[in-house]
Amino acid sequence: MRRVTHGYTYWRTLARWRYALLNGFAEFDRIKKNYTSSAALLSVAIMNLKKTPGGSKAQSKKIGEFAKRNRDYVIREIELISPQVIICGGVGLILKEVINPAGDWRNTAKGLRYFHWNGIPVLDYKHPSHHFLRESNLDAPLVMATKELLLSRG
Repeated sequence: MRRVTHGYTYWRTLARWRYALLNGFAEFDRIKKNYTSSAALLSVAIMNLKKTPGGSKAQSKKIGEFAKRNRDYVIREIELISPQVIICGGVGLILKEVINPAGDWRNTAKGLRYFHWNGIPVLDYKHPSHHFLRESNLDAPLVMATKELLLSRG
């Protein structure tokens, strides 16, 4: 098995997601053949909730403390980006506690958790560099869940 580095996996996965979501919720075979990483990432906004030192090792407690303490900045960053959908890469619970603590979790038809904030669906998902995402086998549930959420908004 080929060893994949953290950064490569992260950006490659984000590029696949972007291609699928902005190309008619493309099927995996089409994604694999047609996306190019650098071009795909030009139309995606990435917000890193981990604004603490520590390299690639995330500590949920520290991320949560920072996000709660800087709630207004986190919300302002989201407002500036003005996304159609937010896909949380491993920080769904933290982001929910910060921006919508009273809101309820719901499940998509594919069983992925989400909540709404100011009319924006916020989908809880794995971090793009998560080891299960290396072979692209989890792109389809994410793409289908996002399609469901965006189309249900009308």
